[in-house]
Amino acid sequence: MFQFIYRAAMEVEWDDVERCFYTPVPQELSYGDWWLKVLAAVESEMGVALKIDGATIWEDVPPSVEQEIRRRLLSLLPP
Repeated sequence: MFQFIYRAAMEVEWDDVERCFYTPVPQELSYGDWWLKVLAAVESEMGVALKIDGATIWEDVPPSVEQEIRRRLLSLLPP
């Protein structure tokens, strides 16, 4: 069902073979803010709230980028 994510027009695509979302490298946003854009696209277009948990696979993602995304998500949590 994720193959229609392109309709959100937010530069998020679905790869049927790899079974994953992909995007271009962000040019104007940080990776953390770009991830929030991906989450918003998936939720608005597909009605699915993506989560990062212990089963999340970070493939070809540098540890610094992973940490930036995690920090950005944590900054949204209420104190």
